Order: sequence, then C-alpha cells, then structure tokens
Amino acid sequence: MSNDALSLLKSLESYGYAERTITIGNVKLTLAPLTAGETVDVFEASNRYNDTDASVQTLKIETLARSIIAVNDNKFNPKKFTDEKRQIILSFGDELIDIIFSEYCILDKTIINSIEKKDSIVTSKLESLVDEPEEQKDSEKVE
Repeated sequence: MSNDALSLLKSLESYGYAERTITIGNVKLTLAPLTAGETVDVFEASNRYNDTDASVQTLKIETLARSIIAVNDNKFNPKKFTDEKRQIILSFGDELIDIIFSEYCILDKTIINSIEKKDSIVTSKLESLVDEPEEQKDSEKVE
C-alpha cells in the first residue's frame, strides 16, 4: 500500500468533525465526537453489566468522560484525564448526566447531517439498486 493512499485515508479522520459547547450554571463544557476506538471502549465498558439500566448509564458516563474536551476553555489531554473525568461524572445526578448526554447526541446528529450535506458520500451499489430498482420479472410480480 502506498504512503499516498494511507495519507488520503488518514485525512478522513477529521471529516465532519465538530464540537458543541454547552453552559450549565457558570461552567462551559465543550463536547467532541468520539473516535471509533473510543466508541469500542465505551461499548466494552457498558457490556460488563447484565442489568440494562446499569449498562445504559455506564454508556453515558463513559461517553461523557471521553467527549468532554474542555471546561471553561481549559482543554484536557483526552488520553490522560479520562479516569479523573469519569470519577467526577460518577458524582453527578442522573438527571444532569442525561442532560449532558442529550447534548452529546445532538452533536452526533449534527455531524451526521453535516457529512450528508457535503454531497461527497460515495453511493454504494446497494443504495443505487434501492434508489433505482430493476424491473421485476413477470414471475416475481405480486398481484
């Protein structure tokens, strides 16, 4: 594989990247999307529980521990402070966790919409078939 191909592939890392800033009281939080690797870590952590409620709450806490990248414009090194952020988030009430996680979900939807609007998404063969299905043969027609 050529270095050019790897460079082009790597260039997609930040494609559609966005951040969302929310303010709660006097505290401004900046949320960022998770990488695929971080998402895997979140799911692995949340799958440790047989209880659905515990699994969902763990998913939210683990997501926020990775997604919060700044507080009042003070940036975190995301690789170094995840455990510390997790411990603080564990002391929050469920309602506050739900509010912040909802904001993360809005960020996620915003990024998806942004990417879709760029008209640079490659259409797969399956999507082409769904958009323009082939004529059904007489033997396949349902009456």
